[in-house]
Amino acid sequence: MRTIVRALVIVGVGSVFIYIAGTSSFLVILPQSPLSRLAGFPDALRIGLDHVGLGRFAPVVIGLFALSMLGSFVAWFGVGARLPFAAGIDAFLPAVFAKRNPKTGAPVPAIWLQAGLMIGIAVLSQAGSSVAGAYDFLVAMAVLGSTIPYLFMFWVHIKTASMPPIPRAWAPPGGKRTTLILGWLGMASSFVAIVCSMVPSSSDPNPAWAFLKIVISTLVMLGAGLLLYWTAARRRALAAA
Repeated sequence: MRTIVRALVIVGVGSVFIYIAGTSSFLVILPQSPLSRLAGFPDALRIGLDHVGLGRFAPVVIGLFALSMLGSFVAWFGVGARLPFAAGIDAFLPAVFAKRNPKTGAPVPAIWLQAGLMIGIAVLSQAGSSVAGAYDFLVAMAVLGSTIPYLFMFWVHIKTASMPPIPRAWAPPGGKRTTLILGWLGMASSFVAIVCSMVPSSSDPNPAWAFLKIVISTLVMLGAGLLLYWTAARRRALAAA
């Protein structure tokens, strides 16, 4: 546990530094007016390399960046496909989603479900929006889908502060006070991330429609999860009876 805590501190501080340094570098290299969320990173790479006399290597560097992003996409897509796979194992989804390819071990039905959902969300994101608006919608849904569960997790973390300590279990320095501070800090940061992701871009031609799309899509996503949970719980109760 001591090693895990030390690693979390290093990763947390390093991530904050990289994000602040990266954003500051963007604003120094590329003026804010031409900085766009769709092409800002490649533009900053190209202009930065031009400043140091290495502009001819810009296509290679941007190509390597695209390759690294492709690797990240594959990794995250694999993680996402394991969610319906785990739900199939626990009987929250049909058992077919718990099946794996006998040769590779890949959860093929779960991957197909994930691909279908992603295509549906991508198509929905284009409704009444520009390319930039569609990109903003996808980013907002990604943030909401990954951040809303953190509200529940941090709330449980806060509740554990009032519970009796577990013998030999690790506790943060400061005990209950540190637990409460970390829990409420996590709740506040998650809430701010959710609120910010629901604010449409100032350049969106239909900001009201963009906001409604995010809200409706989030409610549909939460409703589908609750429906699956309720159906599985009812099925288990009937089986037990």
